[in-house]
Amino acid sequence: MNWLDALKLAEKDQEKFIARGKKIVKRFRDERGTEGTQASSEDKRYNILWSNVRTQFPAIYSKKPRAQVERRYKDADPVGRTASEILERALQYEIDHYSDFDAALRCSILDRLLPGRGVAWVRFDAGDQITDDVTEEGEDEAAEKTPEPGEQLSADDLFGGQYAKPAPAMPGAMDPSAGMPAPGAQPPGLLGAPAPMPGASGAPMGATPELLALMGMPEAPKKPNTAGYECAPSDYVFWEDFRCSPARTWEEVTWVARRVYMGRKEGGKRFGVEKFNGVPLTHEPIGLDKDVTQPDDAKKAKIWEIWDKTECKVIWQAEGVADPLDTKDDPLELDGFFPCPKPLFATTTTDTLIPVPDYAEYQDQANELDELTGRIGMLVKAVKAVGVFDASQPAIARLMQEGTDNTLIPVENWGSFSTAGGLKGTVDMLPLDAVVNSLNELYKAREACKQVIFEVTGLSDIIRGASMASETATAQQIKSNFASLRLKETTQDVARFASDILSMKAQIMSSLYRKETLLEMSGILQTDDKQYAEQAIDLLRNDTMRNYRIEVAADSMVELDEQAEKNSRMEFLQAVGGFLKEAVAAGQTQPELLPLLGEMLMFAVRSFKAGRPMEAAYEAFIQKMSQPQQPKPSPEAQKLQAQQAQAQADAQLEVKVEQMRGQERMAVEKYRTDSQHDLEAFRAKLAADAADRDANYARELEQLRAQIEDLKSMRQASTQIAVAELKNGGTITPEQDMAADAAALSPRAGI
Repeated sequence: MNWLDALKLAEKDQEKFIARGKKIVKRFRDERGTEGTQASSEDKRYNILWSNVRTQFPAIYSKKPRAQVERRYKDADPVGRTASEILERALQYEIDHYSDFDAALRCSILDRLLPGRGVAWVRFDAGDQITDDVTEEGEDEAAEKTPEPGEQLSADDLFGGQYAKPAPAMPGAMDPSAGMPAPGAQPPGLLGAPAPMPGASGAPMGATPELLALMGMPEAPKKPNTAGYECAPSDYVFWEDFRCSPARTWEEVTWVARRVYMGRKEGGKRFGVEKFNGVPLTHEPIGLDKDVTQPDDAKKAKIWEIWDKTECKVIWQAEGVADPLDTKDDPLELDGFFPCPKPLFATTTTDTLIPVPDYAEYQDQANELDELTGRIGMLVKAVKAVGVFDASQPAIARLMQEGTDNTLIPVENWGSFSTAGGLKGTVDMLPLDAVVNSLNELYKAREACKQVIFEVTGLSDIIRGASMASETATAQQIKSNFASLRLKETTQDVARFASDILSMKAQIMSSLYRKETLLEMSGILQTDDKQYAEQAIDLLRNDTMRNYRIEVAADSMVELDEQAEKNSRMEFLQAVGGFLKEAVAAGQTQPELLPLLGEMLMFAVRSFKAGRPMEAAYEAFIQKMSQPQQPKPSPEAQKLQAQQAQAQADAQLEVKVEQMRGQERMAVEKYRTDSQHDLEAFRAKLAADAADRDANYARELEQLRAQIEDLKSMRQASTQIAVAELKNGGTITPEQDMAADAAALSPRAGI
């Protein structure tokens, strides 16, 4: 197929749509006249388009959606539940961690509300660790190299065909003046698309068998990437840069294409310097002087990335070059082949995919509104205090010009002034009654025109935040419901668009992400379902089983009421709590009902979104409670068992009593023996003490006897001395007698 002719045919098919879309965007931005100048009274406008879009946008999309991955069938499938949890957490991680998904949705929705078509593109990015071999002159020495067997290639090498490291850029960087990617903001990444950030390199599968053979790897349809960094970015596609085959419905489309812009250096890295040198650089950023020759660095080549569903090929075609720059087999193997979901279309019919913008449906009323606003501006300018006065009374001019308070202005020739009727006779003001009446009628007409526009667009007073105090709550509710019905189709289409993007990201994750990446992103190993992690990964790798057992969707993207979320959780707790109360009582009386009650409980838990985190805990509890119970014995058997138990208890009691008695006897005997030993020891001690006392008494007695004998001997000696002295004629006084006794006793004083 000649892709240049196909692209020209598609451009011809969309020529009127693009021209009208540019006018609508210009009207939305209110670009008129010279920049910075004030519009004249007759050129005043009422930008109802800006107001409507700014009102509809938050009603359609006001927050990031939450990924919702569920089992297709709400049955007892722990592996399917774990796989759903892994995929949901991985998707939510990328939604929260990277801004590309939210930015792509916001830009696509704005394009849907203005020109009438919003497009997003999904790709796989495995990073890049290949060194940049580009020389200073810009020659890529690695472009013509053939990889050796076993050599590690990045995703850029497999799907881009070159050894080159793209320059880092933020995802979705755009040139606001041109509405196109800014120079340098789209370095070539996977499939020639911009990489959102630099990362590690790896070898994702999905490549051609020839490249797999060169890498020394066995041929496989989808083998997970072995790199450290993996991501599935969502790129916004500018509404003028999208083409598709002419068709009546999206299902009939056979190819889609998006336009990217590359400089000479970027294109040389991506497609090879020699091949890209022949590509003309036809795109120049808006604002450059056309009369001055611009350097090549400021110019870009227009490259079309085409996905042909019929041939399952991806083609890169440059404008101005006959042959394609590159062609690859399907690298992602998505279910619908196309890397973009069905675009967000405005009004379409079954005969063409070219949408009709919403503004086109009420542009006549918008023009009427602008005309009324212009007339109002002119009349407002005409409403002013002007008139004529008697030239012979110049003081009257001072009265109007000076306008001072509490001041009297002198008048010459007061007599003639008062004769002429005073101020009434000398001043005549321009009548404004007709102008004011016309102005009031124009205000009413403008309000009526606005109401017609609101009826056409479906923007009720409730959505616009306006209401009358006299309206009842029922009337306001009817308006709110009416507005919700009119916006429901658009809201559902945006939810479908976001769900399709998430579904494509989920397929890329399941097929190309490493097992370690999925486990780390999901944190499933820290949950109660970690035992099913390996089986869950195997389920995700199996395309058929994954599609049968798992479905991916996006949660509501409209700002939810926190109280409503709390009410939902309380409703779940009340419902499950009430059921458990009844189920426990029934299970105690009839244990055979436990399996049925468990299934009924899980039927209720799976129907509540708030119960999903606790589903594993409930299943473990039910499994434990549903284990087979011992059959209940008959009354006779129970009586016999009771008697046997009583006899056994009596025997055990008798044995215990006998043991206690024996222990008591042993204790008494031991006490008696110990007491006898203590008594004998005490007696021996008493005998020893008595013997010691007797010996001491005997010694003391002997000492006394010896003293007495000494006293006797001394007394006899003193008596003899006294007798001798008496015989010699002397006398002995009592004092001498006592002194003699004391002298006799002095040698014994120490006894």
